[in-house]
Amino acid sequence: MSGILDLDNIEHPDFSAPFHYHQSHEHPFENFQVFGERNSGTNFVRELITRNTGLPHTGDYGWKHGFPVAVAYHPRTLIVWVVRDPLDWTVSMFKSPHKARKSMDLDNFSGFIRSEWDIMVGRNLSTWRREWNATVAPDIGPLECMLERHPITGERFRNVLHMRSWKLLLQRSIHQRETNFLKVNYEYAKANREEFANRVRVIAGLSTSSEIDTVTDRVSGARRDPAIDKLDRTIINDEDLAFIRGQLDLSLEKSLGYTV
Repeated sequence: MSGILDLDNIEHPDFSAPFHYHQSHEHPFENFQVFGERNSGTNFVRELITRNTGLPHTGDYGWKHGFPVAVAYHPRTLIVWVVRDPLDWTVSMFKSPHKARKSMDLDNFSGFIRSEWDIMVGRNLSTWRREWNATVAPDIGPLECMLERHPITGERFRNVLHMRSWKLLLQRSIHQRETNFLKVNYEYAKANREEFANRVRVIAGLSTSSEIDTVTDRVSGARRDPAIDKLDRTIINDEDLAFIRGQLDLSLEKSLGYTV
């Protein structure tokens, strides 16, 4: 691609630290919203923050798994962006693909990562308005989810990995949009729950003396099959790993703290 849409030469800021905070406003926080792709630990991080800060979570700024759509961000809102290791994330997407259509190969990992990304929304869309302040007419589904298509061309992503790179690129841009912006790697938050919760308390101006709720209960939905739920990155063979590397933006992944 060339000209003004030359995305191959985008400079990736260094977000490799597992906890990266950028403050645009001095105001104390009144609420927060978590963003991140599916299966990246957004529910887990949301619970860690909610239970240990008392801050309410909001959906005012759009769908947490989507691209930035907010007209503006309130200076008293903390925006939290969660990212996850690309290999673990890809396997998790295979285990729980979220309303994937039959055009996708959901029975074979090798086929899944090579399938065109084709996702539906349910029949009742009122929850999109209520939870994510989404612009949508009620009860028009089931239809294909347009928020899961390429934000520039409007076409389907060629596969789940192509979708990941664009979601990461656009969601990362929220930090440039006059926000109080926290990026956290899921692996760090999971392995350092007390430390993470206390660091959020500090930037929120809250006391760090009270006990930490480490969120040991499961906060995400059930997988589609108990046997599939046991799969991990060991299912990735050499050919699939080479394909994954060829589809991801490796410099973007590196800027977020990941090597593939």
